[in-house]
Amino acid sequence: MQMRIVGLSILLALAWLFPAIAWAHAFVTNTDPPQGAVLDAAPSALKITYSEAIEPKFSTFTLYDGQGNKLPDPTIEIQPDGVNVTLHLNLLDKGTYTLAWKAISRVDGHLTKGVYPFSIGVPGVAGSATSSDSPGSGQSINPVEAVVRWLEFLMIMVIVGGLFFSLLVLRSLKLTALEPHVQRLYRVALVLFIIGSLIDLLIQATTLSEASLLQILTQGTLIQLLLQTRYGVIWLMRMGFALLLGAWILRKKPQTAIDVILGSLILLSLSLSSHSAAVTGDVYLAIFSDWGHLMAASFWVGGLLQFAMLLFALRSMEKEEKTKTLASISHRFYQLAFISGLLLLLAGFHLTLIHIPNLGTELTTPYGEVYLIKHLLLLALVLVAAANLLFGWPRKSKTPLYILRLEALIAAAIVFCGGLLTLLPPAATGASTPIEQAQAAPPNSVLLVHPADKYIVALSVSPATVGLNAYDVLVTDADGKPVDNVQRLTLTFRYSDNTDIGDVSAITQPAGFGHYKTQGAFMTFPGQWEIAATLRFSGLADDITTALPIRLQGDSKVAAPPITPEQQADIDAGKIIYTNSCMGCHGVTGLGEGPAAASLSVPPANLQLHMQHHTDESLLDIIRMGKQPVMPPFGNVLSDAEIAQLIRYLRDLTKPQ
Repeated sequence: MQMRIVGLSILLALAWLFPAIAWAHAFVTNTDPPQGAVLDAAPSALKITYSEAIEPKFSTFTLYDGQGNKLPDPTIEIQPDGVNVTLHLNLLDKGTYTLAWKAISRVDGHLTKGVYPFSIGVPGVAGSATSSDSPGSGQSINPVEAVVRWLEFLMIMVIVGGLFFSLLVLRSLKLTALEPHVQRLYRVALVLFIIGSLIDLLIQATTLSEASLLQILTQGTLIQLLLQTRYGVIWLMRMGFALLLGAWILRKKPQTAIDVILGSLILLSLSLSSHSAAVTGDVYLAIFSDWGHLMAASFWVGGLLQFAMLLFALRSMEKEEKTKTLASISHRFYQLAFISGLLLLLAGFHLTLIHIPNLGTELTTPYGEVYLIKHLLLLALVLVAAANLLFGWPRKSKTPLYILRLEALIAAAIVFCGGLLTLLPPAATGASTPIEQAQAAPPNSVLLVHPADKYIVALSVSPATVGLNAYDVLVTDADGKPVDNVQRLTLTFRYSDNTDIGDVSAITQPAGFGHYKTQGAFMTFPGQWEIAATLRFSGLADDITTALPIRLQGDSKVAAPPITPEQQADIDAGKIIYTNSCMGCHGVTGLGEGPAAASLSVPPANLQLHMQHHTDESLLDIIRMGKQPVMPPFGNVLSDAEIAQLIRYLRDLTKPQ
């Protein structure tokens, strides 16, 4: 009993020290000049430092001017370490510029994209910015890729765990008659692992090249990925070990140490593509810890799944014989699980120190949320295993069988979370520097107002043009009272007119009375943008995010086409609707100075500035649904056709004179 209690204590400790499996992502850690900077003179070069080495073959850098025109490609110089990149530029004129970059991690081939905005000859100083992961700023995950990644990890753990289970449990108990049942399972698992790896390779190739499946197969992209990247070489090595293991297993003979060695080498190939392979310290020790962690987890999780599946093979036994067999297997298995638990404890402690030094900060990110769910599931697994360890075996009851199946189900869920963590980058640790020598914002600005959970976010953008802008975010509660306890407020800028352009984010600085400010050349193209304001509060597990659309006009002036009689009829009808429904708040000319404006908790929008920054579709939604807390919904009063007429009139009312 004392030994069981010690084992339970070790398992409970593992619930908090079991490390997250995380694959690598190449993020920008430093730039010279700073991202978003406003420079007095044109730079001769841009220098970018990444968090880990990137693949030159698939990494691209494209420079655009303020009108979104592509400029001649800079000369790219990537240092041998793969981390430091220098881009030699041609002579640039005054204006705003954006370097759109796409980087492929040399460690595991993950794609990250971002933008490097800067301006030349524009007064003011900008804040710094961060890059975004390939799935997008919201770090969305391809469901197919998530399932495939889960399948890969689960199957390789079943394979290696099954090999250990046969050698160390069944054979040691002289239950060799049960080995064929286990062998069938890991043969199926090996086939599924190879299929999953092939699908994962195709997903990786289409993601990196941003091309269709047919294109990567016909244009040689897949061959380039396999032969010219570190990810591809490791993938080929992994498949080689898997095929050798498959050929060895097909002998239909009892498993030997060679099977275990080949399975262990497959796990080692996964460690070579993990974050441990990208650490700046003792990389060999980090990879060894990661590999040891996977080995121990495979015996525990994979062996547990094998044990659960073995129950089906024991259904034909007599009840007494089955109970005796299960008791002996469980006694032996949990003894070895205790040893694997010790290995997990040692490897987990080391990997936690390396990869998760700021756990409290990461728990409020998507990565941290999955990490937390995984550990809660692990705690549940430990508690269920403890019930089996302390009370279940070798009692003559069916209850342990159901508990064992529950253990296996929880273990599969833990592996799924581990697969998700390989697709999510850890929380960024960088923070923007305070704005120095910030000049007063221009008098003309655009006010964007949108609810965010139980708060109201009002974003003022001045002067709302391509290039340098000042951003002032006012956060209030539903009653209009300022909210000053936002721990961090981040603005993320997404260029909607070109999805190939990555997102750029800036962390605002508190300015008091609910205001959070930043300044910089973050929007460097004309067209449709979306500014996402993300609020982080201490004590809240989830961030609060709201999206605010804005459209920037270019410098070119194009004469508007003449208005047709049908359009004029819509304008006239829209004017009547505006007079009856909108003029009281927005005023005769749309400046927001209507007679009812003074009584509102949030000032009405200045339509003369506001209209150009919204599409007709977004205006239709705003008018139909309303804008809390002051603008009521008109969808139950006006038809979509009438709202379209109102928008037509507003376009005419606010067109440049």
